[in-house]
Amino acid sequence: MMNENRPSWSDQLGDSPFLTKKFSRELAERIESEARRRQASVSRRRSGRRVAVHLLSGLLVVGGLVAVPLVEPNNKPLPAGVGFHGGERLVYQKDGQALFAVFPDPELKAGRPFGYLFSFEASFSEFQGKRLSVQAIHERTGEAITAVAGVPITAPSPGYERLERWTSSFALPIDGLWRLVVMLDGQEYGDVIVSVRDGDWEASPLFSSGGYRLRGTEGRAGFIDPGFRAGTANKYMWHFWGSPEALRGEFRIRAVRQGSDQLIDVFQGSELGGSNNGADRHLPAMMSLPEPGKWRLLAMIDNRLYDSIVVEVQP
Repeated sequence: MMNENRPSWSDQLGDSPFLTKKFSRELAERIESEARRRQASVSRRRSGRRVAVHLLSGLLVVGGLVAVPLVEPNNKPLPAGVGFHGGERLVYQKDGQALFAVFPDPELKAGRPFGYLFSFEASFSEFQGKRLSVQAIHERTGEAITAVAGVPITAPSPGYERLERWTSSFALPIDGLWRLVVMLDGQEYGDVIVSVRDGDWEASPLFSSGGYRLRGTEGRAGFIDPGFRAGTANKYMWHFWGSPEALRGEFRIRAVRQGSDQLIDVFQGSELGGSNNGADRHLPAMMSLPEPGKWRLLAMIDNRLYDSIVVEVQP
């Protein structure tokens, strides 16, 4: 029986984060193929160093849905706390038992939100009434962000007795290996490692809202863009669309230049202001980028990457 006190957004957690309607056998095969491709890419980049390759050997599919991930017995996933040795690792185990697996969207890239499906093996009682969050740590730089803020767990996955299909959508700012640490009530539960490809570097498009032309992602984030010149500060009016929960928290802007993985601080302000020009929230920001070239502006809210916008900076 549905709990009438549950917030309306909690029902959306049962929906698949993928573009397809169903987590099918075909999608499972695509995920496994993508994991193999990423492992090969990591091995090539790290030639000269020994890389332990872990792959999912198969997936048990029941009724067209993934139920239990199977792990290659002679190539077990690494436990938590060992860093990034071994490259991508989509399964977490403890004491020889797989506790959960993650299935990222096969199109996963840096800079914009993609879907993730987490499949947990423990009984629902281990999660009930707790808050589940995910912290993300980047291998090369040590950058750490909040991927998922604390989400209250009030019911099993729809149609299941456990959290076999817990879904979320979040963005990671740069390419490379990311350690996703699952937390329950602030305590580390386990971790997985995903490989993220570089995002697109085409300048973000323009769209109209409230009589203004904004650069960004229509219906999510954008700013009035007078252009960028290296080393020159200018005022940019940011606009955001989303739920009050998603837009709550301190707003700041970071940036990364194409070909680099160094994130720089561009702007740090307070919480977002009220509605403006058809957007749910807005805030003016003085911004300056130090070098010419293509830059990805990272709009961070409460240490979460809400969206990113690519701009071209002139000399």
